[in-house]
Amino acid sequence: MLKKEWIVKEHPKEKVLEISRKLNISSTLAKLLISRNYTTPDDADVFLNKGIESFHSPFLMKDMEKGAKILIDAVSRNEKILIWGDYDVDGVTSVTVLLKYIQSIGGNCEYYIPKRSDDGYGLNDRVIKEYADKGVKLLITVDSGITACNEIDHAKALGMRVVVTDHHECRSQLPLANAVINPERPDCEYPFKELAGVGVVFKFICATEMIFNNVTHFDALKKLIDLYAEFVAIGTIADVMPIIDENRLIVSKGLNSIEHTKNLGLMALVEESGIEYSGKNKKISSTTIGFVLAPRINAAGRMETSDIAVELFLTESREEAARLATRLGEINKERQSLENESLLSALSKLPEQCDIGKDKVIILEDDNWHHGIIGIVASRITEKYNLPSVLISFKNEIVGSDPEVGKGSARSIKGMNLVKALASCGDLLEKFGGHELAAGLSVRRSNLPELRRRINEYAENSFSESDLVKTLDVDCELSPKELNLKLANDISRLEPFGLSNPVPMFCTNDMKIVSIVSIGDGKHTKLFLEKHNTVHVALMFGTPVATFPFVEGDYIDVAFNVDVNNFKNQITTQMIVRDIRPSKITRNVLEQHLIKYKNMMNDANYLVNVQDIPNRNDFAQIYTCLKGYLDSVKSNFDTVDLYIPYLLKMVNKKYASTLPLYKALIVMEVLSESGLINASVSGSPEYRMIHTTLCKNSEGKIILENTPTIRKLFEKVKK
Repeated sequence: MLKKEWIVKEHPKEKVLEISRKLNISSTLAKLLISRNYTTPDDADVFLNKGIESFHSPFLMKDMEKGAKILIDAVSRNEKILIWGDYDVDGVTSVTVLLKYIQSIGGNCEYYIPKRSDDGYGLNDRVIKEYADKGVKLLITVDSGITACNEIDHAKALGMRVVVTDHHECRSQLPLANAVINPERPDCEYPFKELAGVGVVFKFICATEMIFNNVTHFDALKKLIDLYAEFVAIGTIADVMPIIDENRLIVSKGLNSIEHTKNLGLMALVEESGIEYSGKNKKISSTTIGFVLAPRINAAGRMETSDIAVELFLTESREEAARLATRLGEINKERQSLENESLLSALSKLPEQCDIGKDKVIILEDDNWHHGIIGIVASRITEKYNLPSVLISFKNEIVGSDPEVGKGSARSIKGMNLVKALASCGDLLEKFGGHELAAGLSVRRSNLPELRRRINEYAENSFSESDLVKTLDVDCELSPKELNLKLANDISRLEPFGLSNPVPMFCTNDMKIVSIVSIGDGKHTKLFLEKHNTVHVALMFGTPVATFPFVEGDYIDVAFNVDVNNFKNQITTQMIVRDIRPSKITRNVLEQHLIKYKNMMNDANYLVNVQDIPNRNDFAQIYTCLKGYLDSVKSNFDTVDLYIPYLLKMVNKKYASTLPLYKALIVMEVLSESGLINASVSGSPEYRMIHTTLCKNSEGKIILENTPTIRKLFEKVKK
């Protein structure tokens, strides 16, 4: 379960009423639109309709017309054209779209994507020279190039014209290419800055189509959306771009196209992935792309070569498509295994390389981590600790590279822009670039200590305390009667979901747990929750009944997404639980216990009754249950997070006792002092968590009465 602060959004009643009446929609849908900053009927209507007339003119982007004319001139001269891509999903789909389009208008075109083991990231002078010798006259970068000033100068010196199409953040100096097309350019007034690399490519081919075939923007869009929207959607989702404005439009069209795709490679990849989307209420979603298809495409560039994925999307052979899709599936399994190994390795290095209690940025390094995996592992560490992380590998994979220069991948959280943070340490880095929340870098080993110091100093000045608190944004509170199929239909109108347009999150308070059922071979929990004589089904994935911290009869607040379940042709709604907390009444009781605990421990004038001090029996019961819990969950010496009220429920149920929370907290303090456990207690009153490990052995007999806490409490009794 996530333990987060819930932020329930507020919605001005007059705005809810205005949007609801003018668009003839429910008040709940109006609230969801307001939550997404569509606060007028006109804005809300545009968002819901997703018409292609809402696309912006590509010529609003700086250098767009210049770049399109350069491409058309090269095609008319039958010049050799090279597309230079990147090895992630955005880069693969960018290459696929641009290559297909240029070939469709008669261009003499090929592509090159760097290989991690040979080239590293970005443009490469050696490879540029090889293609110049082959007669390439036009170099077009996709999803890359905005920081490659020296390499682009080299290409131009060899007689190439260069068009850069990119979406990464710019440095103070732009490359001196013949055209630099990037909405992030400071001098670019394009109204939507959040396009993926493949989104910029899509605008580029729209502009080219309009000039080349002398057609309107609307006609170009109709043609090119039908041909390429599926790949633009995949790249946009995989690069975690906000699903708003043009991204929302193209992703919406693209997801629908994937379900009816004629691309043999994409068909084979969907089949290999085991995706089933035929039948009522089943369809390809952003989640399907992000968690099923994109990792397979990404795995190629991480583990071997992205050419496998590009060739999959280019092939006209069903047999070849099946072979390549199968290979991507195999590579992805290898990637998953290596990722898990690397994550365990990274976590083991935390104590020696980082001070979690002090550092605002986690920096870890190793000589053997695979360069293609460290970005994913950094993401998982950032998610776990809610802190920016940088993982650096000094594995010497690139032929001829300096073994003292490591490659790093960084991930951030809201509050710290990675590119700006890295720029503040730019004199310590060999190379860096990326986005606000994800970036890459190269650093010399000797500079690591200073990098740690300075980037943590930068983070210290960037973050507020609120940035470091995990939060759960809740769109609105629902009554049980509102949880119905009409609501599910309203939610579907907001699709596709993704960054900046998340799946709606609701909460319902004071629900009674009627029944708790184990499902999925014990891996998940199914709840029957009741309020106002209405019972709803709630599913908690990844939480076994054994670790579910409540019992039947408890009253809880639930944060959840709404799902539609079609079982034996009976369609019902169900809750997908994202967080649970005790109801307000229960939280108030817990708060009173915490106040008493704090007074007993910290108030010198507070009078303690001897009955309030835990006895040896209390210690034995809690320790026995704690040890049994750790045995059942992991092993005796693994550290776990445990919800203390849940531990109390185990104790009171096992021993038919009524041990209160304040006594349990004292017991934890004393067990820690005595060396029986290594624990820290944290969290708000409703989520009092213990991060604990059982200690392997304690020397000699433990005399609990001699611990500082027990002695202090008995002193208060004497007073």
